[in-house]
Amino acid sequence: MQYAVEMAELIKTDLESQVRLWIKKKPKESSRLEFKLKVEIGTPGGKAEFIRDVIALANSEGETPREDGHLVIGFKDARFHDKDEHYDGATFGQILDSYIFPAVNYAWRAFEVEGASISVLVIKPDTDVVYVVNKKLQDENSRVLLSPGQSLGRKADRKIDLSGEAIHDRLRGIAERRLEKATDPLRKRIKHLERNSGPAFEVKRIRFEMERASGWDALDDYLDKLLPYAREFDDAVKHEVLDAVMEITGRTKLGMPAEVARSVDTVLLEVMPVKGGSFNYPAREPLSESDLKLLKRVEHATFEMTWDACRYLRDIQVVDVCARLYWYLIRFTTLNRLRSLQSECLHNVRYARHMCSEERKGKTFPEAQQKLSWEIRDALDAFECEGYAVTTPTANKVLPSNLAACIAIIKGGEAVDWISAKRELPLATALALAWQHKQIVGVGALKRERREYAADVAAKSGVDFPPETLELGYIAVAPEHRGHHLSDCIVKALLKQHKGQLFATTYSEYMKDTLVRADFRHGGKEWKGRKFMLSLWLREA
Repeated sequence: MQYAVEMAELIKTDLESQVRLWIKKKPKESSRLEFKLKVEIGTPGGKAEFIRDVIALANSEGETPREDGHLVIGFKDARFHDKDEHYDGATFGQILDSYIFPAVNYAWRAFEVEGASISVLVIKPDTDVVYVVNKKLQDENSRVLLSPGQSLGRKADRKIDLSGEAIHDRLRGIAERRLEKATDPLRKRIKHLERNSGPAFEVKRIRFEMERASGWDALDDYLDKLLPYAREFDDAVKHEVLDAVMEITGRTKLGMPAEVARSVDTVLLEVMPVKGGSFNYPAREPLSESDLKLLKRVEHATFEMTWDACRYLRDIQVVDVCARLYWYLIRFTTLNRLRSLQSECLHNVRYARHMCSEERKGKTFPEAQQKLSWEIRDALDAFECEGYAVTTPTANKVLPSNLAACIAIIKGGEAVDWISAKRELPLATALALAWQHKQIVGVGALKRERREYAADVAAKSGVDFPPETLELGYIAVAPEHRGHHLSDCIVKALLKQHKGQLFATTYSEYMKDTLVRADFRHGGKEWKGRKFMLSLWLREA
């Protein structure tokens, strides 16, 4: 394939900005990114190393279609090459076209960063091939540096030789993907036929009979008939079951009895694709797009029933069933990090909860509001920190050595102003420390009341809240202990120390997820912090 000069201008703006950001942030190399101070294609050894680099980037494993690989030349280990090297992209292209089979698609770009010359080779791999060495390359002593058929890949930040077995596995995967693509129209046709015959047709027949039924007892009987189809058949049948269930949830405001609500609950839980997990542990198998569609429709049916139960029916027994269904949905999406669906569940159940505060016939519905609030918070509290202990000592009685350990963790996290933390931690209203084997590995605090600061946050975010509201902050975990949900446990311990409203500010996506799980809600607009754009998060009492 010819050297892709014409592609350089297309990628100029985004690529140059990305490379400048990499150089500024100094990230680790990955399966898609390699840095080199220089490339010596004038020697056989340097040329062989360059070819190996490109083949490894082109064969790096991952998603389909695969993201581009980047070989950044002129910068490595936080330093630039001390010589002003200029490389000829066309020469690189000739080498790659000659020594790599099949031909790999690539683009070349060169520019200056901080006065240094930076060159970038963008590798655009085809996931349906395995790239190999095309011909032998020897050094001046006839030592073989590359052999025909040799292949490499990348695992994280390093190159690996691909064995014959590994190459065979990849080729088998390619064949399976091609077969799946070729047979996809046939599978869709089969699914269409299944939906109009067999179990799917039986469920449709039940639904048609439900549409004609008027009594709740009859509808409850039909839900019993749907149960085996919800439990034992594939997604196509489950979708038909959901169509039938929503024939009932759409009638909630007409006086749904608690017994029928419980039958709806039973069927919806059978439809949910738990995938070998539970509501205490994540699913053992990846969730497919079809699974997500089922979950969204289960949520839609739950919302329909919850809304009508809160706004019109106002039967606490029906709300209790709805609240428990939302507990399952929120817990499942939280455990499996289904952020978008979790957000949709929280938005909808909170909207239904808000309806409980509206007066109907001169009365609100506080008991339903409390029930929904309790289930939301309990569902979000999905993680335990096994092997760790979290304590809540009085801030001004913490040993200086322990405070120093906390400051070191906060400073290492780089997300929080550690100088401010050094001054404020001893004054905090509440403090939480995470421990492992008598060592502090995480910290968090409810900061002291700071009315002027809170008023400033309210003004910048455009959200009015009382200036005496306390702030949750200084949440940090030592790098080697991350991934154990310690931030959740620290926040949970702090929430037990205070029953009033709280606010927090952050730019971190991970911290935003933690705040969502603690029932904080994003409010207002973002504003410029010391380094990043900050957002406001509020938790009601």
